[in-house]
Amino acid sequence: MASPRETGAGNVEYDLIYMLYHELQGNENLAQYERDANQSGDNEAAQLFRDLRESNKQTVDRARSLFAKRLGRQH
Repeated sequence: MASPRETGAGNVEYDLIYMLYHELQGNENLAQYERDANQSGDNEAAQLFRDLRESNKQTVDRARSLFAKRLGRQH
């Protein structure tokens, strides 16, 4: 992991940003997978991708909240 001097962010802050980025990216991918499944008529797979995306949204909300708290501490 890069040091705070290299990135301008502490390790936990960096980790939260990194995780948020990848969760959001994953949700984009899951939305595409859901569309693909719907187009091929695979309702079971579409539901799985939809459920995973909803679960990830909850994770994103939690991480955003934690990140916002940490930003508030800096001021």
